[in-house]
Amino acid sequence: MSLKDITCCVYAPPIYMELALRLARDYGKVYYFNPVRQSCPTIQDHCIGDGFEQIQCVDSIWDNADDPDLFVFPDVQGASLQRHLEGMGKRVWGSRRGDMLELKRAGFKEVMKSLGMEVGQYKVIQGLD
Repeated sequence: MSLKDITCCVYAPPIYMELALRLARDYGKVYYFNPVRQSCPTIQDHCIGDGFEQIQCVDSIWDNADDPDLFVFPDVQGASLQRHLEGMGKRVWGSRRGDMLELKRAGFKEVMKSLGMEVGQYKVIQGLD
């Protein structure tokens, strides 16, 4: 299968926009979804990705969920969504539950210790005064 035959959906905040544009050079079609949402969105929030002919921005991955052959999650978010898409038979590139290794650092260090890996000194701080 040629990459030109593959449609992918990049689920990523704006700092990964360049990844969607890069994938568009090789893949047949690239959707881009910005998962960053706020309670009072601005016009700028909805314009991210507009104007790039190489990609198609989408407001929801569910509007085109059957179309992509591959979902790309370059950041540590959306673990449950990744697992759900995988359960639907979709190909997913992402960290899935590995996100906890990044987001729960103290727990990760305990996992490293249990595996006999070296762990640098660290201190867990419980709140700030």
